[in-house]
Amino acid sequence: MLPANGITCPLFQTVGKASGVKAFVDGVTMAAVGAIAGAVIVLARRQLVDIPAILIALTTIGLLYRFKKLPELGVIGGAALVGLLLRYMS
Repeated sequence: MLPANGITCPLFQTVGKASGVKAFVDGVTMAAVGAIAGAVIVLARRQLVDIPAILIALTTIGLLYRFKKLPELGVIGGAALVGLLLRYMS
């Protein structure tokens, strides 16, 4: 990792201010957001097919909205545990 005051830092600061570079980064960011949104739609169509799955998804969205800094592994593990409980209870 380069030090913050290394030789290349002024170069990155100069290049990063260029309008072409900013436009490129904005375009790449929007492409990534679009790809993630597309993946979410595909996965949701395949997974959200019954009431328990929809309830788990809505609860997870609510928790993520309410608590902004939940650890990812905690969210995934919690949803997995609830899914397993619902599967073996019915």
